[in-house]
Amino acid sequence: MFCLSSVVVLLACAIYGTNAIVRGVAPERTGLYNEANGVFACLDGSGQLKFAQVNDDYCDCKDGSDEPGTSACPNVVFYCANEGHVAAQIPSSTVNDGYCDCCDASDEWATGACENTCEEAGRALRLERELAKQRLEQGGKLRADMVARAKQAKIERTTKLEELRPKELVLKSHLDEANAAKDAKEAPEKEKKEAFDKQWEDEKEANQEKAKQALFAHIDSNGNQLIEVAEILARSEFDSDGDGTVSQEEAEGFFGKAPKEEEPPVGDDDYNENNNENNNENNNMNSNENNMPPESKATGTSVQTLTLNREEFDTEMYHDVKEKFQHVVPLPNENKPEYPSDIAALIADADAARQAHQTANSDWTQVHNEITEIEKKHTMDYGPDDAWGTLHGQCIESKASEYTYKVCPFDRASQEESGSRSHNLGNWVGFEGPDGDKYSVLKFDNGERCWQGPARSLTVTVSCGSEPELYNVQEPSKCEYTASMRHPAACVPRAAGHDEL
Repeated sequence: MFCLSSVVVLLACAIYGTNAIVRGVAPERTGLYNEANGVFACLDGSGQLKFAQVNDDYCDCKDGSDEPGTSACPNVVFYCANEGHVAAQIPSSTVNDGYCDCCDASDEWATGACENTCEEAGRALRLERELAKQRLEQGGKLRADMVARAKQAKIERTTKLEELRPKELVLKSHLDEANAAKDAKEAPEKEKKEAFDKQWEDEKEANQEKAKQALFAHIDSNGNQLIEVAEILARSEFDSDGDGTVSQEEAEGFFGKAPKEEEPPVGDDDYNENNNENNNENNNMNSNENNMPPESKATGTSVQTLTLNREEFDTEMYHDVKEKFQHVVPLPNENKPEYPSDIAALIADADAARQAHQTANSDWTQVHNEITEIEKKHTMDYGPDDAWGTLHGQCIESKASEYTYKVCPFDRASQEESGSRSHNLGNWVGFEGPDGDKYSVLKFDNGERCWQGPARSLTVTVSCGSEPELYNVQEPSKCEYTASMRHPAACVPRAAGHDEL
């Protein structure tokens, strides 16, 4: 067992040359570690120390610049050369922690916990880069075609606008004329029709009143302006069950209310006297009750208590019984007559004017909507060269389990479940990628609201692809969806950079 710090010191002491290659230092920074005088100056200017103290696993400089290859100082980075793959920088706190952060195992130089896997990782990365290069080449050709088609479409839209705008002005003038002609024809039509309709309504109401009055008088055989049970019993038309007689129950049923017992006013001697006389009369009637037909006998209720006056008859009985008596009192004519020829001519003229206005309005609306749609596309952000414009009106779909996801740029996104309805995942917001790469992210928001949750939204990250492809749809938070998409529109040539492979 040996002391790790001693090993570090020995390794540091074994470094020779003017600009030492110090563990953990990137090649472009080796000039800062000059061993010429055997002295190292802290990079923040906080002090000087012997060069042998560099990477001795003890933090001497305030900025930690004397320990680029150990974990002794915080906030320092360790450089992984990763030959055969891609160089990287990691926090120095992870050096010799037993975990493989650098594929060349240089971060675990003391523990020996890792093997050099850079060749394998580099091979996989080179393959992915080659595939990406092929996608970029193939997608780039498709994108160039999209750009050409977008430019041509824009030229055609501009030409169409130049054609439609004068046409819209002419059609708007025709519409205004048709509207004025319609108003001129409808004014006399309305006046004559309203007068005729009022006259007819008055006549119909008078006919109904006459019919009600005649039927009431017919049933009110004693002419006391009240319809009583006895008068119902006397009319075969009230035989509801068709057994040839009108029963007490049938008679009372036409009143639509329970019998009322009259209460004598307290202290009213006239009433009491009259009531005594009525009782005597009732007694006489009762003495002859056995001589009356069975169906006319009262069932414990005074027949005089069930009555209808004219107003009650009109509202409670007339409409139920009018057809039973139409052989005696004909039903009032409620069929509105046709308009006379002079009004019919006004209606025909107004109908023609309305039809002409409808045609003029339809012609103008069609052209106006077409102009609006073209102007909307003119102001839409399709990218600096309008390549994305070819996707307007198109959708990209992806199936995942029982769901079908559909992304329609410039419109909306949806989730469709087999045998169920579609859910709106959001309406088009725009491109919301980071600075310098704005068109790498499509944003849809304010979709269908979740049960006890927010409105649905979808964020789509786009990369280059030779074919449109929607994949990896996820829901990392409730009703907040993410997805990835490949598309030729994203195959934008990048500035060439340094390839370490």
